Amino acid sequence: MSSPQELEIVARLGTAIGADSVLEAKFPRPQRLFVTVTRQSLQSAAKYLKETEGFSHLSTVTGLDNGKDLEVIYHLNRIDIELSLRTKVPYDDPTLPTLTEIIPGSVLYEREVHDLLGVSFEGHPDLSPLVLPDGWPTGLHPLRKNWTIEQIRSSYPGPVATPPKEGTEENTFLVPFGPQHPALKEPENFTFKVDGETVVEVKPRIGYNHRGVEKALENQTWIQNQILIERVCGICSCSHTQCYTQGVEELLGLEIPPRIHYLRTVLFELNRIHSHYLWLGVAGHEIGFDTLFMYVWRDREIVMDILEALTGNRNTYSMNIIGGLRRDFSPEMIEKTKKAMDILERKAKEYKKLVVAEPTLMKRVARVGVLRPRDAADTCAVGPTMRACGIKRDVRADDPHAAYGEIPFNVITYDGCDVASMTLVRLDELVESAQIVKYALNHLPDGPISVRAPRRVPQGEVVSRVEAPRGELIHYQRGNGTEKPERYKLRCPTLANVPAVVKMLTGGQVADIPIALAAIDPCFSCTDRMTFLDESTGKRWVWSQDDLRRYSRAHAAGKVKTPAQMADAP
Repeated sequence: MSSPQELEIVARLGTAIGADSVLEAKFPRPQRLFVTVTRQSLQSAAKYLKETEGFSHLSTVTGLDNGKDLEVIYHLNRIDIELSLRTKVPYDDPTLPTLTEIIPGSVLYEREVHDLLGVSFEGHPDLSPLVLPDGWPTGLHPLRKNWTIEQIRSSYPGPVATPPKEGTEENTFLVPFGPQHPALKEPENFTFKVDGETVVEVKPRIGYNHRGVEKALENQTWIQNQILIERVCGICSCSHTQCYTQGVEELLGLEIPPRIHYLRTVLFELNRIHSHYLWLGVAGHEIGFDTLFMYVWRDREIVMDILEALTGNRNTYSMNIIGGLRRDFSPEMIEKTKKAMDILERKAKEYKKLVVAEPTLMKRVARVGVLRPRDAADTCAVGPTMRACGIKRDVRADDPHAAYGEIPFNVITYDGCDVASMTLVRLDELVESAQIVKYALNHLPDGPISVRAPRRVPQGEVVSRVEAPRGELIHYQRGNGTEKPERYKLRCPTLANVPAVVKMLTGGQVADIPIALAAIDPCFSCTDRMTFLDESTGKRWVWSQDDLRRYSRAHAAGKVKTPAQMADAP
């Protein structure tokens, strides 16, 4: 399934780094290739692909345990082709040279692989824990196959608080921001080194709500994972199910009828409208413009009501299934949705006029959270964060999924490179999304809404990407011929934008931290376990889903009043 262009890329890579260094090349579909190289040639391969072939954007890094050794896959892409650069390391020497000097955007992804698989990246500037909590046992790498979920639970003693170190430089001090802070809607931590009111250094620490989703996905069936994957993020749950189902369908070789693609596109854009309106209200709140917050969230109820009428729920819609959709749209709901889009399109245009005309608002966001285009590209930013720097990158246009290849729309960009531009990008995208929904419904093909899908997924691997409201969402899926995945990796847009927001915050003012951080529309919980702590005794314990269900029944029956009573019961 390779094209001459892809074959030529592999041939030129072999010439550049040595033919013996290219161990394998696979072409699962047009514009998609997997290339395996020796670990000694990893850096030279990445440098060549970036500087000569134009693969400058790194979507994520996947680490996996294949039972024989450890694999590390760098998912690179340029506008027209996706290339996954793979190398392997033995269990007894899991080391690789870092790519952070070549691709600065790999800095957090390599730390994540180090946490979860135990691969050490020589020359990496900071391999301290990223997603695993303080106090995690040394040598316990949870995504290795020799660790079961039960063994992990019994080996983890519980979190240990580690206070930030005091600043040692004269005239600077450290300010911890989170994991609990009024300006943070979710638990994450940023340690700021400040000189007076100026931020001079930022160190992010995520993982406070890490739930071990990838390990859980490997221990459930492909059918069960449809439910779990939607709960990675409540706001953009449709994005995850779209990314999940289209990847599984590619592994299965299913032909999806056009009507399904169009209806999925409608759901996707309704979800984007819901997310962008939510963000606009939160942004207004963060800068003290609560009137905007209240008006925007009032109008957001329009799209929430439409989503509830179409799917039966305001969030976690459970519409996308492997092979299609759970239900069709009635003619009455189609007309109601189009009328709602007319209202929301008009409202978005009114809010844009308000934002531009209101001087106090623009003064609060213009030249705040500045992200230069070079920094956006180097850190591999995604979504409105990147498009606000004048960089035209959108998965819907670059690698069309669902029906986006058949629907006309504009990729919105601004070149202000600040919070103001990020706001304007989202406002214009609200208009585009409403128009996409109306076009899709006006040109909706006839046909079935589902096709039969087998329960077992054959051996193979696929990279699935979609443009979620916050930017590029990527899932890596590997099947082994059974009903359960061999490996499942997901990277949410917020993680991709953390290195970019570090750049945005550095050099800014302490007072600008809340709105600059909010500008990337962070959703940390989807980037990141349920642990109970009895504060009176200091006892910690972890419950499974079955434990929670048993507690719910016992509590409803009046047998226990608190989780601690259930934990103490024999």
